[in-house]
Amino acid sequence: MDREDALDGLVAAEEINRRVRRGGRWYAGWAAVFAGMSVVLTLGVGFLGATWVFVPFMVGWAVSFAVLLVYALSKPVTPAGFGWMHGLGMGVWGVVFAAVLTIGQVYFPAQPAWWVPGALVTAVPLLAVACVVLARSREAV
Repeated sequence: MDREDALDGLVAAEEINRRVRRGGRWYAGWAAVFAGMSVVLTLGVGFLGATWVFVPFMVGWAVSFAVLLVYALSKPVTPAGFGWMHGLGMGVWGVVFAAVLTIGQVYFPAQPAWWVPGALVTAVPLLAVACVVLARSREAV
């Protein structure tokens, strides 16, 4: 391999790296949509409680989540660092979501002063991950 071949290989590798990073941008949208779904779910749990509307609401949410999963599984490229970002984002989301639901159900049932801000807080971990993905994908452009 001569110097020219090595340079061509480096250029090709850099182009592949750039494409892969840009190709992972879809995850930012996925995380933002899931963040919105988290807000809706939290508000639904907080305000619908044990009413008859709760079951169809949960079925609709589960179908939406299934569509989101199929979309994610259909993507051939994941962002750089996907494993730790997704794991950390979902882990923190799970803790925040569980805390908002538990505290809300025990101390603030159906009180908008708790459930509206709490619902918005559940979106923060996933929106933070979306911002990291977008920042990393812009580095590659």
